[in-house]
Amino acid sequence: KIRFNHMALISCLSLFFALSDIVDASFVMFHGLDNTHDGAAPNSAWKTIAFATARVTPGDSILVAPGDYGNEQVTIYKNGTAEAPITLTRFGSSGKIVITSSGSMTGNGLTVNADYWIIE
Repeated sequence: KIRFNHMALISCLSLFFALSDIVDASFVMFHGLDNTHDGAAPNSAWKTIAFATARVTPGDSILVAPGDYGNEQVTIYKNGTAEAPITLTRFGSSGKIVITSSGSMTGNGLTVNADYWIIE
């Protein structure tokens, strides 16, 4: 006799849908890794936000690990679409993402020259 647990099924389906939401995500981590990886998972993440923003297509998400990305210059120039915006958001539930921009270093920071981006 097989017993069917509705709560277990709901939990499994919730986990499936939560994981399916990040399947099309690119990961960026500030520590250790470099931009030679595929960016498809935290253990193969790209090192820079700029590298990730140059490679996404409509509907993609970039999940950025909290940390200090220093004097990185991030210029977003690839467009999403109304039906498939591109999302840039933090990976995890806490911590800040820091990009330093000083007045003496022209071009550092975040510049958006594109449409249909969601930045959270």
